[in-house]
Amino acid sequence: MRAKFVNKIPDSNIELIEKDKELQYVIAGEKVFDILGLMEYSVPVTTFISASTGEILSIDSPTWFKYIKFLFV
Repeated sequence: MRAKFVNKIPDSNIELIEKDKELQYVIAGEKVFDILGLMEYSVPVTTFISASTGEILSIDSPTWFKYIKFLFV
């Protein structure tokens, strides 16, 4: 949440998995955007964070969001 890739974690469900011989936290959440103060739009985002360093390893989001997310920052 500090990196602002995820604004909202609806289930408060954080998984710990082993992927590529490294422990990782998997956080499924949403990136919520306020559109002109009239409505909110949320995009599902899944982040993979290293359990040992806290580094963001990867982010899964819809393909269209990867190309236009600079408009919402």
